[in-house]
Amino acid sequence: MNTATLSDGMNAFSFPLPVSTSLGKGEVVARQESLTRGNGKRPFVAEDVKPLLRLRLLGTFQASLADAPLSGLRSDKARALLAYLAIESDRPHRRESLAALFWGDYNPAAAKASLRQTLSNLRQVLAPLGTATGNPTLDITRHTVQFNIDSRKTWIDVHAFTAHLAAGRIGSGDGQGDHAVDIYQLERAVELYRGDFLTGLELDDCPEFEQWRLIQQEEYHRQMLAALEVITAHYLTRGDAVKAQKYARRQLAIEPWHEPGHRQLMEALALAGQRGAALQQFETCTHILAEELGVEPSAETVDLYQRIRSGENTMSPQPYYPRPSHLNVPLPPSPYPGLYPYTTREAALFSGQNEVIAQLETTLRRHSFVTLTGPSGSGKSSLVAAGLLPRLTRADEVQKASSHDEPSWVVTTVQPGKHPLLALAEALIPYLEPQLSATDRLIQAHKLADAFKAREISLSTVLHRIQRTSTHGHGQGRLLLVVDPLDDIFRHCESESERQTFLDLLLEAGDQPRTGRGGTYPCSVLVVLRSDYLAQARAYPPLAQALESALFRLPPLSREALREAVELPALKRKIGFEPGLASRIVDEIGTSPTPLPLAQLVLSTLWKRQGTGPRLTHAVYDEAGRLGGVLSEHAEQCLAEMSPAEQDLAKQVLLEMVHIEEHVEPTVRTIRREEMSEEGWRMVQLLADARLVCLGCDDEDPQTATLIHASLLTHWQRLREWIAEERDFCLWRNRFRALVWHWLAGERQTSGLLRGSQLAEARQWMAQRSAVFSPDEQAFIQASIAQQEKSGQQKREVSSPSFWQSLQRLDLAEVRRGLMVSALVAMTGMLVYAAAASLVPM
Repeated sequence: MNTATLSDGMNAFSFPLPVSTSLGKGEVVARQESLTRGNGKRPFVAEDVKPLLRLRLLGTFQASLADAPLSGLRSDKARALLAYLAIESDRPHRRESLAALFWGDYNPAAAKASLRQTLSNLRQVLAPLGTATGNPTLDITRHTVQFNIDSRKTWIDVHAFTAHLAAGRIGSGDGQGDHAVDIYQLERAVELYRGDFLTGLELDDCPEFEQWRLIQQEEYHRQMLAALEVITAHYLTRGDAVKAQKYARRQLAIEPWHEPGHRQLMEALALAGQRGAALQQFETCTHILAEELGVEPSAETVDLYQRIRSGENTMSPQPYYPRPSHLNVPLPPSPYPGLYPYTTREAALFSGQNEVIAQLETTLRRHSFVTLTGPSGSGKSSLVAAGLLPRLTRADEVQKASSHDEPSWVVTTVQPGKHPLLALAEALIPYLEPQLSATDRLIQAHKLADAFKAREISLSTVLHRIQRTSTHGHGQGRLLLVVDPLDDIFRHCESESERQTFLDLLLEAGDQPRTGRGGTYPCSVLVVLRSDYLAQARAYPPLAQALESALFRLPPLSREALREAVELPALKRKIGFEPGLASRIVDEIGTSPTPLPLAQLVLSTLWKRQGTGPRLTHAVYDEAGRLGGVLSEHAEQCLAEMSPAEQDLAKQVLLEMVHIEEHVEPTVRTIRREEMSEEGWRMVQLLADARLVCLGCDDEDPQTATLIHASLLTHWQRLREWIAEERDFCLWRNRFRALVWHWLAGERQTSGLLRGSQLAEARQWMAQRSAVFSPDEQAFIQASIAQQEKSGQQKREVSSPSFWQSLQRLDLAEVRRGLMVSALVAMTGMLVYAAAASLVPM
């Protein structure tokens, strides 16, 4: 965990680093060194060494190399690019994204050329630094660029500024009462602030860069103001009016309408005996607020004015320290996507799956058709988009640095939806015809989809063309087609012929021989399939064969991996956890069959509720109701989006996943596909999409479903009310299931069927809740009804008057003849018996 540590006498405090822009490899201040105070030792900071490269970005851009101004930067864009790479040095940047950031109004080729020229300029200017450190300052590959910061050779004022702020904060961080701060560290921080971030380096033709610059500028601006407030409050408490005025005036120089600064200056003037000046400062504050913001002074400022005018003591009996800036500023955007998967753009935030990603990459390099399968919510899509694909890109760069024989990857992703052939064509057309407009692409996509449907063109032919186009005709490229999720063709595609054509295209594309010196596949197919759809996939023999050759089952998330998934995304945003909080969350979530979506849901909710940094707290987690409360709130939101009929069906389905017995607390129950009607199973799938239910968690029987977490039983009030309301039905359901099981085990004999009141009760329940009765249960009730009707018909026939009237109408002679025949048969039998008896020896 990224923390800074300070010691004060016998007490040591650890705390997360403040919110700031991404720190790079040179963030040694307050991160790698122990900072001390009160013992005569000065804290180590990066500026205590003699760095070769010094970048000052707070204020106007200034750079020096070996104590001489850094010359040779040919343009403002070169300076801006250097600043951007230095601040965002924690990760490599794609060339495409940098080109779009600084030359977005150029065509792609011209933008890349301009980037290439600017990088060449930077590399040339920074070459002496790379020579001194033994490592290039800019790590430039064919696809990415990253600034390598050597902490002993590079100093950046932004990093030192935020580190001093971190070192200046000691204590609980509640901002009130007995709260000590290291003023020495805070004063060093504010000394570094020469002005707003990159003042004067506006790039009007780079709107995305300008947006980034302004965000950074506002963040450091607010941090500076809050630090000045703390310092001013410190000197007011000590009675040092001169220094208090100095730092209060500096607040107003930075932001004239900063009302807390006006109040502190009024207090400092009053402390110095300048009562008239203090009252005049109130008038100045009132005028500026009206001119700049159109508002009046706050009640707190007016109250201070009145106390100064009346001659009262304006100082609080207890020192008050405003919350430091890294506590006041809003948290950065959440690194947790909630119930959505991570995307490729969020690869830097995706954590905890490195080993699995490496295994999947190995499988993909060995096979041309790979199926990734796992339960719903297990993180399959995140693993591919934010884990595998970025890893393939990085692997390409390593290969190209050592050899030119390994082809690079060209990746396209398809989400089949209801019309998989059209979705496939829409994904491919931008690679085939990149110059077309959006409208023309749509037209061409329909034409290509029709060609696929008519079997006029194979997918492998199209992929080979894309491969050659993407590699400028040199053929050095390996195309990867990702289909995520393949479930769509079974769930949404209504045309059996289209489904089969789509599968045939994929299988044919993934059945190409190895080529080239390295023996790689020119085209590969990776399909992502939820495990409860494996049975349907295997029903198509060609696909079943492909599944068996390379089926990659996503393993359950280990506790260590879950902890990384919880902690690391926040730490990459420079936000920490209060001690023990991450462990609490991991412990509570760890009992879920699919912990990843739960972790993302809980943490995104916690992030939103927390509001400000620098860390996530136990208090806010408890206020949210912990895991159970967050999940219950989510469940209520899901129900609110359903119609009344859907809500009733969801209620029935969810109760099926609860096992209820007399005098025992309800427990989670796993249901199988065959236990549900088609209507009921469709609702199960909808609940799985909403992450209230987990599908496919049993490897031996993937077509199963269960509640995503047992805390729903204890925390979701609506579910508890449903359980209480439906207790009689649930208890009857247990007895009924046992009767059905015995009937099926007894080969459906009529003796096991329901009769009388039992059958009447079953018919009543099924009429109300048919969706949750399985086909076997419905067959059991229907067989019982048929048997009862058959028995009733027989009774009615025997007891009816017509039966006896028919007997009376019989011919008496026929009756006599029948009686004579019966008597004759009886006599014959007696004679035979007597003859047999005479043969037995005595």
